[in-house]
Amino acid sequence: DCVLGLTAAFGTTDPASGAYGGIERATNKWWTSYVDDKSSGDLTWPMLVQAIDEIEARGPGNIDFIICGDAGWSHLMMDMKGMQRFDARQTVFNGWASAINLNGVTVVKEKHAPQDQVFLLDRSTLMIAQDSEGQCMDRDGAILCRVPDKDAYDAAWFRYWQIICDSPISNGRITGIGTTYPVAVDD
Repeated sequence: DCVLGLTAAFGTTDPASGAYGGIERATNKWWTSYVDDKSSGDLTWPMLVQAIDEIEARGPGNIDFIICGDAGWSHLMMDMKGMQRFDARQTVFNGWASAINLNGVTVVKEKHAPQDQVFLLDRSTLMIAQDSEGQCMDRDGAILCRVPDKDAYDAAWFRYWQIICDSPISNGRITGIGTTYPVAVDD
């Protein structure tokens, strides 16, 4: 899951070792991402703008992509509608995700994102690496699986991937945001 990789890359520590990529975060601030715990506060546009400003002031990063869960997305939409700056229309980003744009920063709703977190990313610092050549999925020891209601078999090929970041200081997370959905704002 992509979001698990982001959580590891942009945490303050790794629970097992306190390191990222074998480098201790406590002694090397370059490897320490911005993390702000809001303790159940609702996600707002000013909160995002403040976090972007703080991340960009700490390092060489330029935040250009934000990932949030459904509840955070709903709060952002209601916040914009309440400011009468947005009519709650969504666009589709790369054919798979709902997205809006905040001054050149793409904000995406991702169903697998933790509901209490928001990821603020500088995409130029991220890359995906393949861990292996891949293999067939062997459910119950069988590579081929019968296709329901057809005279056919199917096989699934999968690969393990890792998200790698060469500048964690240029990225961040907001944690502890409220996970309840807001009440609709009347027009």
